[in-house]
Amino acid sequence: MELKENLGLILIIIGLLICMTMYLAWIGVPIAAIGTYMLYKKVSKQEERVAEELQTKKDEINGLDKELEQLKADLALAREEEDIQTYGLYEPHYDFETATAYKERLDEIRRRQKQLVKDKKAAWGKPNMTLNGDARKGQAMINDNIKQIIRTFNTECDVTIRKVKHSNIEASEKRIRKSYETLNRLNERLGVRIQPEYLNLKIEELYLAYEYEVKKQEEKELLAEAREREREERKLRQKLEKEKNKFNRENDRITKELDDAEAKLQSADDDEKAKLEAQIAELKAALEKNNEEIEKIDKWEETPGAGYVYIISNIGSFGEDVFKIGVTRRDDPEERIKELSNASVPFKYDSHVFIFSEDAYNLESSLHERFDKKRVNKINRRKEFFNISIDDVKEIVEENKASVHSFVEEPEAEEYYDSLKIAELPE
Repeated sequence: MELKENLGLILIIIGLLICMTMYLAWIGVPIAAIGTYMLYKKVSKQEERVAEELQTKKDEINGLDKELEQLKADLALAREEEDIQTYGLYEPHYDFETATAYKERLDEIRRRQKQLVKDKKAAWGKPNMTLNGDARKGQAMINDNIKQIIRTFNTECDVTIRKVKHSNIEASEKRIRKSYETLNRLNERLGVRIQPEYLNLKIEELYLAYEYEVKKQEEKELLAEAREREREERKLRQKLEKEKNKFNRENDRITKELDDAEAKLQSADDDEKAKLEAQIAELKAALEKNNEEIEKIDKWEETPGAGYVYIISNIGSFGEDVFKIGVTRRDDPEERIKELSNASVPFKYDSHVFIFSEDAYNLESSLHERFDKKRVNKINRRKEFFNISIDDVKEIVEENKASVHSFVEEPEAEEYYDSLKIAELPE
């Protein structure tokens, strides 16, 4: 009986175990599905995070690419500024005769820029912009961005225009256009951009500012030349007046001696008369010679174009076959050559020829025109240096031989040749 009870209990327990096993088997399928789903969600989140990180890296790379492109563009501009433009031949955009005319046009361009800013036409912003649902705040934000983009553009343009010179004029224009494009691109999302008319006025200001400075320098050099000529004329007049006064004083002395001799001649005996007559002849000859010198001085003063055309060289400073053709009104042209041989050149000039002419400035101009294509400086025509040979100089001498005061074929260049000898000495 007890065995039967125990067997029944065992069977019940086995049944319960079977039922539990079946139940667990029945609920195992959804549990596995839930586990798989949870695992899928976890992997998906990891994929999303990796994708976000990958996109961030891509954005960083794109940003670096853009920065690299900007650096390349800046480098290209710098190289153009340093190399390419150095060899360019600048063609003026304007043809004003005076610096004042350039200044007036420059002032006008700047007034037009200010008027565009005042009329809110220098830059444009997207209308009906709202900020946090507020249209007034949105418009205020747009206005602030317009002010900022104009201020930034003006600053970059001002820096570029202040630094403009012949070697970087085209690179400067590209820099302004690049600034215009960059600022417009950075403000594209807000719909804020600088207007093309304002850009064009900045480009016009750039070229006007450059040509204004060039014209001012030209006028400064012309004024310096005029002052130099006036100074030379003044020194010449002072010297001629001094010479003339010397001859006049000498004539006064000779005239007094001549009057005394002629008075004595009236009562002199034969022996004394002969001496007095010889003395009178000498005095009259001296008086005549002095009067001739005074006439030369008067003629020189009355002929403003009279002077000497000189041809000089300086092989130590400029090399061979480079000659300077100039003019001086001084009666001693060597004085002018000594002035030119000052501290601005390492060696003294050597004089090759002096040609006197009553119209020296025209003679100089004709020689400059004759050798125009052989100018050393082909831009500044006031520089009087030419790549000509000594044979060219000989032709000039032959053509003007009646007026040539001196001609030296070989330059002495003493300081230069002595410097070469010293340089060759062992240390």
